[in-house]
Amino acid sequence: MVKVGSAIILVAAVVMLLSLAVSAKKELHVSPKTPQQEQACVFLLEGTRLLEAKLFFKARKPLEQAATLWPESAAVHYNLGFCYNECALYDKAIYEFQRALELEPKMTDCLVNIGSCYQVQGKTNEAINWFKDYLKKNSSSPDAETVRGMIRALQKYDRERIESDPMEQDYLQSVSDHGLVRRWPYHRLPLRVYIANGTDPSGKPVNGFREEFNYLLLDALNDWIKASRYKISYRIVTNPQDADIACTWTDDPAFLQEKGNKVEQGVAQVMTEPMTNSSTFKSIYSAHVRIFVLSRDSGHPLTTDEMRKTCLHELGHALGMAGHSPSNKDVMFYTESSSVWPALTKRDKATMLRMYHEYPEMPPHPVQ
Repeated sequence: MVKVGSAIILVAAVVMLLSLAVSAKKELHVSPKTPQQEQACVFLLEGTRLLEAKLFFKARKPLEQAATLWPESAAVHYNLGFCYNECALYDKAIYEFQRALELEPKMTDCLVNIGSCYQVQGKTNEAINWFKDYLKKNSSSPDAETVRGMIRALQKYDRERIESDPMEQDYLQSVSDHGLVRRWPYHRLPLRVYIANGTDPSGKPVNGFREEFNYLLLDALNDWIKASRYKISYRIVTNPQDADIACTWTDDPAFLQEKGNKVEQGVAQVMTEPMTNSSTFKSIYSAHVRIFVLSRDSGHPLTTDEMRKTCLHELGHALGMAGHSPSNKDVMFYTESSSVWPALTKRDKATMLRMYHEYPEMPPHPVQ
């Protein structure tokens, strides 16, 4: 340890690098060699701590101070880029990630993060190009399939030209089913919801399940109900045969490979009524939500925040969202991402409300 003024500075420190588009967090050792770099390291460590605590606006000042004192540090520019992105300063974020990559070409996470910044601005082609560049250098990395899934989803949006502007107030156009809103008919309310207590559809106990997951799922459902301004409601049932929405769990990764996509933690199978020539909506008559309780990357049980995000996402599908948001800030973004918070955004709420805006407001139904 070296003493500079009245401050005790770590000569070699471990800084956490956070990624926007994939879930991984990586450690980087930084070794300041001058008193000025040592002071910058203090600001860098403080900024990193605030980033991990999701205090992004507070993290901006110490990280900017670190960049001023140590402009040759790739780690400083990288985390400052992450901070700018979370503060919606996307052009600044892109600049910082590019600067980090110039200083340290092996820091290829910058490529996928730059793509993520372009994506949230609705610049689809630029995002795809940066994601492809990342895959050229990381074709066999653990997150490569996630990035490929993001490219496929962006290309699908571009082909079908249904992508809503990620800067608009909602993303209804992106979650419609071939131009039609998919929703539960009014006469089916309150929806009957079944939540399995740690079992799969066959009744087998699921490894890695925690009782907390039941409450997180219920809280997520309540958040969506509030977002609709109580235009929709539900009641709990104890028999899956009686349910409109059945929620179960799984520890089998093969299920997701077979039934879901390769970038989500769960599957929502939603059944709709046959269409008629006069239909302006697709009416849902059944939904089955199945959530994978283990991390795709590590195989460990999901954390509380990871499970909450997954529950919000899959229930969004079950309540009618047929597609995904193009913004990597929204819960309905099409892949698990560290840039998604475990809470509904204003756009998530606005989209749900638009789907059910014609329905009369219903008082909250007591959970049974």
